[in-house]
Amino acid sequence: MNTVFAFILLSSLVALICINPTQILPTMLLGGEKAISLCLTLLPTYALWLGFFSLVEASGLGQKLAKILFLPIKKLFGKVDKETNTLISLNISANLLGMSGIATPLGISACNNLDKQNNLKGVSTLFILSCTGLCLLPTSVISLRAKFLSNNPYDIIIPTFLSSIVFAFVGLFLVKIFIKNEDI
Repeated sequence: MNTVFAFILLSSLVALICINPTQILPTMLLGGEKAISLCLTLLPTYALWLGFFSLVEASGLGQKLAKILFLPIKKLFGKVDKETNTLISLNISANLLGMSGIATPLGISACNNLDKQNNLKGVSTLFILSCTGLCLLPTSVISLRAKFLSNNPYDIIIPTFLSSIVFAFVGLFLVKIFIKNEDI
């Protein structure tokens, strides 16, 4: 991925040098300023949910959530160990709350565990669920809409949920068709 980003950066710089070389530094500074502004906008939301998920893990609610979601996870991901089940449960919960940035480390850990178990279908399923962004409450988008003074920042909830559920089912259907795993 670093190679892709490096290529995009270099090709953008070459294009900017050819088109308008005097705008390279101002454009880069403006991009950095916008990135910092976005980070500061999302920081309180992420801090709140990271704290929430830390409390969930520390209190043992993660294990209870994993027990509740055991059958659906077993159906979707096949045979997984207890730690992987907990990671998948927390990943799905974070994605449902629209916190993909929090869900990513959990998903990576779960994928590593699934990969160690040679569970290709489980890795593919988790990847698809994370990419389709199955989301009940898009908190990141709501916080951005509220920051930019949207008349109703919450009116995105139903369209986001409907579209994410359609994409999740299509993705899961495609995983079922194209990924075969004898261990499941």
